[in-house]
Amino acid sequence: MKKLDLQDIINEIKHRNLTAYEISKELPISEVGINKILNGQSKNPRESTLILLRNYLFKEKEIENKENPPTYGIEDIVAKRVIDLMDDRWKNSEKYNEIIVLRLAKQTEKMELMQIYLERMRQTLEQFEKTLIKEAIEIRKNLK
Repeated sequence: MKKLDLQDIINEIKHRNLTAYEISKELPISEVGINKILNGQSKNPRESTLILLRNYLFKEKEIENKENPPTYGIEDIVAKRVIDLMDDRWKNSEKYNEIIVLRLAKQTEKMELMQIYLERMRQTLEQFEKTLIKEAIEIRKNLK
């Protein structure tokens, strides 16, 4: 991937006439945050933000003539969040690594619980559907 510094990223965005709004719709970065970068209010954005912007710009050029635009999924969002959590003063700290692991474990646990709840809801809906069908059949029989 092409290594771009902050000014290169700003110049490329302006060259392509991209708006902060357009970029924010494709990336897990707010429109306000992108505008601050473009207007020079944010002189030292997080490395994770620069990585996302670099990827966005690089992938855009790479697929200019293709049908499918680049997508940024949950992996990109999680990666950005993890990198954001890795503040310079903590990068090599075991304590901070433990915090990251615990937070990721909690998120994983929450996702697993959500999957369990969704499965229960699906089963409940199936049961409800079966009951409605039985009742409809009974009503139909009684009407004859």
